[in-house]
Amino acid sequence: MRPVTKRNRLPCESGLAQPPPPPPPPLGIRHLKFFIDLYYDDFGAFGKAYHKLGGLYIQFGNMPFSLRKRLKNHFLIGLVPFGASFAEFIKPLINDIKQLQEGIKITDCNGEQVFVSGGLGMSTADLPQGNDMAGVRRHNADHGCRSCEVFREDLNNLYFDVQANGRYQHLSDQQFKEIRRAPTNAAKEAIAKRYGLQHHPNILDRVIRN
Repeated sequence: MRPVTKRNRLPCESGLAQPPPPPPPPLGIRHLKFFIDLYYDDFGAFGKAYHKLGGLYIQFGNMPFSLRKRLKNHFLIGLVPFGASFAEFIKPLINDIKQLQEGIKITDCNGEQVFVSGGLGMSTADLPQGNDMAGVRRHNADHGCRSCEVFREDLNNLYFDVQANGRYQHLSDQQFKEIRRAPTNAAKEAIAKRYGLQHHPNILDRVIRN
């Protein structure tokens, strides 16, 4: 059992503003759809001195598995340089995804006019980068789980109720608003630490999740 406020909600029930659906393709033109699988991971660029370098890749998620596992179908977007933030680096890609959500008319390799639309379908990352992409603090924080609000000392508790203490988007949005309304940086940090959240939601929240 869990409180009714912690049930999964539809976007319309959560009061989240949803953009209008993309316009239909012109008559007589094929409509091709695909979704993007975004992969992000940090790795050490040197053997002796560790300097974190981030790799950002995408793949078309609705390709057959036989094609997805081929190296040539993994597309490198770029490497996040030392000291740069993920949000600043991915801004141009977010703008392209927003344009793709509206649909683009292009000419394919056979010279045929087609209407292409798509968007972000899923994200693949390991534990630290997954928390960053979810707007949650790293796993060594007091509340470092991006799926629930378990305390660090209860990570080995097999009887912890994940559903009753889960993270839900409509509740996290209210917590981010509370952090944003705090008058001082110290107050923002105290509230963010209590909820296990970062100070701002991740930039990926700006695109449609369908």
